[in-house]
Amino acid sequence: MKAKDLPTGLKLEVDRSTGLGNLYFEDKPRIEGMGFFLNYAVHSLGHGREEVEFKGMEEREGDDSLGPYLEVACVYQLPYMIGETPSVRQVFKVYKDRPLVSTWLENTCRKPVFPSYGDTGGLSIKEFPGFRAGLFSSLTTETGAFAEHRLVRDLREFTEWGVFLLTGYEDEAVACIVPVNLWGQRTRIRAGRDGIRVSASGFDGTKVYNRIPGCVMGFGRDPYKVVEEAFMALGALDPEVKLRREKGYPEIFEYLGWCSWNAFGKDVRREDIISSAEMARKRNIPVKFFLVDDGWMASKGKRLSSFSPDEDKFEGGFEELARELKGEYGIRYLGIWHTLQGYWDGIDPESELYDRYEDSIFEGTDGRYIPSPVGMRGFKFYFDWYRNLRRWGVDFVKVDDQSDLKSITLNKVPIEEAMGNLLYSVHAAASLELKGIINCMGMATECAYRWSGPSVSRISHDYAPGDEDKAKKQIIDLVYNALWFSQLAYPDYDMFQSHDPCALAHAISRAISGGPIYLTDNLEKSDTELIKRLCLEDGRILRPDEPALPTRDCLFRDPYREPFPLKAFTKVGSIGLVMAVNVNREGVEEEVEVGPEDAHLDPGKEYAVYQYLEGKLEKVRGDGAVRRRLGELECELFIVSPVEEGFALIGLVDKFIAPKGVVSVERKADGIALRLEEEGTLLVYSEAEDVEVSVDGEGCERTEKIAGPNTYTFEDRKLVISAGGREVELRVR
Repeated sequence: MKAKDLPTGLKLEVDRSTGLGNLYFEDKPRIEGMGFFLNYAVHSLGHGREEVEFKGMEEREGDDSLGPYLEVACVYQLPYMIGETPSVRQVFKVYKDRPLVSTWLENTCRKPVFPSYGDTGGLSIKEFPGFRAGLFSSLTTETGAFAEHRLVRDLREFTEWGVFLLTGYEDEAVACIVPVNLWGQRTRIRAGRDGIRVSASGFDGTKVYNRIPGCVMGFGRDPYKVVEEAFMALGALDPEVKLRREKGYPEIFEYLGWCSWNAFGKDVRREDIISSAEMARKRNIPVKFFLVDDGWMASKGKRLSSFSPDEDKFEGGFEELARELKGEYGIRYLGIWHTLQGYWDGIDPESELYDRYEDSIFEGTDGRYIPSPVGMRGFKFYFDWYRNLRRWGVDFVKVDDQSDLKSITLNKVPIEEAMGNLLYSVHAAASLELKGIINCMGMATECAYRWSGPSVSRISHDYAPGDEDKAKKQIIDLVYNALWFSQLAYPDYDMFQSHDPCALAHAISRAISGGPIYLTDNLEKSDTELIKRLCLEDGRILRPDEPALPTRDCLFRDPYREPFPLKAFTKVGSIGLVMAVNVNREGVEEEVEVGPEDAHLDPGKEYAVYQYLEGKLEKVRGDGAVRRRLGELECELFIVSPVEEGFALIGLVDKFIAPKGVVSVERKADGIALRLEEEGTLLVYSEAEDVEVSVDGEGCERTEKIAGPNTYTFEDRKLVISAGGREVELRVR
């Protein structure tokens, strides 16, 4: 097949003698040697095997939610095996108006010929011509719950359990590979004998898999757009995938929270929760949701035996706890933790709970009993559980250990089907009875692709108090994983302790995350000044408009092994925010350079750049930058604001996300009027030398240093106002 020119600059070329495919973008080869492989239980087949005969190609045109496409199928005849002679179609779906390709396999096997534990088949890729580096996210093990960031400079460096790949080419083009989970199977990116493979597995050798999922491949110059469109194509191929923008953000997580885990661990008791609420009130820490983590359950070993908490630890149950927290201490929301299986080892088969829900419970291949993943049989279990929780005053749940299902459903239910059924049951029950979910240990895509409701999810390993090296690795994984995972859910950077020696880096990374912020403090030790920078007096956190993503110059660098600071950017309206942090494993001092381009701002404008921790304010051009030295785990937050008519808003600098502290800005003929979220310190860049400042209609006094409410200082275009009210007006005299 001759390479077909499409308006997007993408071409698909298929060798008529072998059926191997090549993809070109902007007239350059980007992916070469695309073929297929199948793993029969007794034999492996694929390109290069003489018994596989290429028969020809079929083409058809169609349309879906992303527009018109051309579908090309390469047809192969397989040898006689296990009583049949099946054929295989390798399908490439090439969009005409977007540089996107989806691919999968179809076969005519009539018998369950694939292995129980291993790959059914998938896409093989021999080369990425011009490959420079790859941003690779992979699970730590085959059953891994969290993904780690890896910078790959050689195709042989790919590990076994990849869930996302962004490749960079020598000419600055990029390509994105997103695995597809469908038809009972989940898919991973892995190293192959020659190149890489996108491998599907169903983990049920009793089933016939006539379709085998592959991946979506996207191309372009803007890596953020390429990733976004690749996930849009995933949604077009699999309508069960709901992207983050299609789902809301739970109201609960607009507020600062607290979790019991690192404060009390599994020894948590009712009196610990109440004493923590009392300490929060005493120290004026405005936490508004409490999460009771592992340790509350009535269980036999690691098996759940009751919906109610352990009576010895939680006298009066959740109902009394919720009543006291909400009535006495002003905690608006109460949440509890559990695993997808009920508890780590499922449900106790000797309990009254099992007897009551036996029809909704599934006996796993590994001997565990869990809510049933067959159809919607497990729904009643979760629905009744969550209904009881709601009646007791519980508002949300954290659902942990989501990736741990394969060994339970092995050879009984295909993994993608089982996970979809179970997570749909959880989210459906929660949407009917509760106000939110935190998903956890669910970075395996068979989990993340099946969250139907408003989704918040952990995107890294657990927070490790006081461990500098783990703090570096966690912040790295959080930022890089957000590049792809924020397409599916709002990222949860995990709880942290404000009294941790590494607390500042943890706090700023969570401030820009776009997701929830919750503490796990021993609250008598809390750093209240740090906490106040994360939220308003009423506990509302100041979230940026979008989850933070790694800056373009960081995408194909390794800030852990190279002397190169990690940077992540987000926005509040037209104002950019860039976090920089030194996460080098050796702790060497680094220089960071930050400019408007890092925050994807218009290069044709001028900007005021404020270094939040350094307190330095500078003006730069759109292609300019400021610099700062950073020591080990030292960080800085750069606020980059456009200069318009002589002013640039920095914001309420009592808060890390300072621009979010300003509700509105109104430009006037002789100045600007601003409305603040609350009283505080307002910073504005001003090129006008003679400015009159008023707060709530009263004139403010200019002083050499801030001398109290409604005073201001002005030096080197840095206008600092101590606002004792919420209405601020600046007039040029």
